[in-house]
Amino acid sequence: MGSEVNERIGQNIKCYRLRKKLTQEELAQKTGISKSHVSYLEAGKKNISVYLVCRIAASLGVDVHVLLDQKEVCK
Repeated sequence: MGSEVNERIGQNIKCYRLRKKLTQEELAQKTGISKSHVSYLEAGKKNISVYLVCRIAASLGVDVHVLLDQKEVCK
């Protein structure tokens, strides 16, 4: 189940990043993490902390709950 949650959060991060027309590198810079970390998160290959979800949400200009939504990917 944990990997499914990671994958869904990663899909949501990627969807909102693309909506904002940001590259992984640009999101990484805005968030203060590496591009490879963004890549792993979007692929659902890393666990993500609540703190980092909050930082990414702020960087994307979205509410935290939209990244955590497990029912639908990026509306």
